[in-house]
Amino acid sequence: KLLEMQRHVQLMHTSCGWFFSEISGIEAVQNLRYAARVLQLAREVDGPDFEKDFLMRLNQAPSNLAEIANGRNVYTRIVLPSVVTSNRVLAHSAMDLLFKPVPEVSHFYSYRVRRIALSEKVTITRKMIAGRIRITNLVTEDQSEEVFFAVYVPYPKLTLRVYAKKAGAEDDLEALRAKIDTFHDVVPFRAIEQFGEEHFGGQYMTFKDLFADEREKILSTLLREKFEKLTRSYKLIFKEFLPVLEEFHALGEKLPAHVRGAVEFVIREEAGNLMKRYAEDRDPEILSGAKPFLAQARRYQIGVISPENEHLIAAILLDEFGRLCQDWTLEQCERLIVLVEFAAQAGFSDWRYRMENQVFSLLVEKVYPRLRDAAGAELRLLEAVVKLAESLNINVKASLKVFEESRAGAT
Repeated sequence: KLLEMQRHVQLMHTSCGWFFSEISGIEAVQNLRYAARVLQLAREVDGPDFEKDFLMRLNQAPSNLAEIANGRNVYTRIVLPSVVTSNRVLAHSAMDLLFKPVPEVSHFYSYRVRRIALSEKVTITRKMIAGRIRITNLVTEDQSEEVFFAVYVPYPKLTLRVYAKKAGAEDDLEALRAKIDTFHDVVPFRAIEQFGEEHFGGQYMTFKDLFADEREKILSTLLREKFEKLTRSYKLIFKEFLPVLEEFHALGEKLPAHVRGAVEFVIREEAGNLMKRYAEDRDPEILSGAKPFLAQARRYQIGVISPENEHLIAAILLDEFGRLCQDWTLEQCERLIVLVEFAAQAGFSDWRYRMENQVFSLLVEKVYPRLRDAAGAELRLLEAVVKLAESLNINVKASLKVFEESRAGAT
């Protein structure tokens, strides 16, 4: 630990941290992170606590940003939340176990986490897990075993808590499991709090104890679950309203705004999901599934375009074009034609100018110079590229004529 502390004393003087005039810049912040590790290790080896004096010095380091004010705020707001400790690794590991499968041995920064025992109980209103894990710092070889209890309540108020304490011979994990098994839905949450106070001393960790990136991942998972539930509800509404929608359409009436919103949401979701499937599998047959909802979109005069879908289709198209340039085959060209036709039918447009420019360059550089003398498989490929260009409304006849005239003039 003393050697590791000395290493971070050297790292905190990394020169780029001193080049610039803003203490909240990424270089200075990184040096402060090294300093925070020095302070942490000094405490762990029973040395003096330098932090109070350090904060007083940082208080005198001005920032150019009014909302930051000084170096002390940089340290407390930006640096300290990123400090890795075994407690925070434990909180992260326990919360991970609540929301996804986790291997018996996992790694987090310089820590190895080994799950020794785990028990869970899921009810309608809450999810609970209890277990024992061993946390090893791979740098200092520090090792500790912890017994923990984590509970997640999604409604009416999202609550997430992790209680933990050092594991010892007196800790009976079976007794802990038996206690959790009594926490049925009818048991008030206050009873769980009292258990945490009695068994773990009342101290617990929650979202704020997670690292920012990991916290965002877990919150995104929770939001995605809620969003998927909302999507299922909208699809049910759409299915139930379909006969009425057909009647509105037959009479030439406009859809009510609140119904139109639900229909638009479902159609756009269908389009987005289909494109994500295509991005994973690259199977043109997947796009044939677009016909029903594209027909519905035209019937009810609803677009499938959203910023997310526009970005997704543009990324897929440009990636497929890149593949065509690398894998110069008829199959790849035909796949791209199907994709272009789908994008055009769906009404996407942001991708067109980039695609048109690149395909036109391909015509001039690779197709037109070989088109006159090509035969067999090569001719079929060149004709497929011409078809691709025509699907993008490129005037192939006119551009080919200009190309031939310029070549004749050069000759």
